[in-house]
Amino acid sequence: GAVDASVSGLLTLTTDFTVAAGAILQQSGTSGGAADVLGTVRRTDLGASARSFGNPNNTIAINSGTAPTQLDATLVKAAPASFPAAVKVVPRDITLNPTGGSGMSATVKLRYITPGELVGGITESNLVLWKNVGGTTWTPQGGTVDAVNHAVTLAGVTSFSEWAIAE
Repeated sequence: GAVDASVSGLLTLTTDFTVAAGAILQQSGTSGGAADVLGTVRRTDLGASARSFGNPNNTIAINSGTAPTQLDATLVKAAPASFPAAVKVVPRDITLNPTGGSGMSATVKLRYITPGELVGGITESNLVLWKNVGGTTWTPQGGTVDAVNHAVTLAGVTSFSEWAIAE
């Protein structure tokens, strides 16, 4: 889709910024602040440097291979509808949709809010990234918890789809 707004400098998020459904915020600068962009953020400057998607703790770096020409990251602050009911999940549904790219290995870092999103007995140290494989099967991918910045980082990601943070 077409870009509806763009930010080339510092995107400071002191409160959540909502991008309307179907709209796209193109980001080419850096991020600051503790809030999120709800909706779709597009980057076209992917490479070895970690690029933020809204919040500075939501980042993707393409470590090797051919980077996508663009990547859309869509954040919804709700548990993924298809997520297994028996698994404790952070109420964040993140869809990563690339255009192009091949043979890549990426590092994905996704944030959560504590204590607000660690509900239902979620233990921060147990969090890992989960990926929706094939549109129907959620599988734990692993990751390292950063309890200071409240994010989970996973290296070696070779494809993108719908992601969640869960135990």
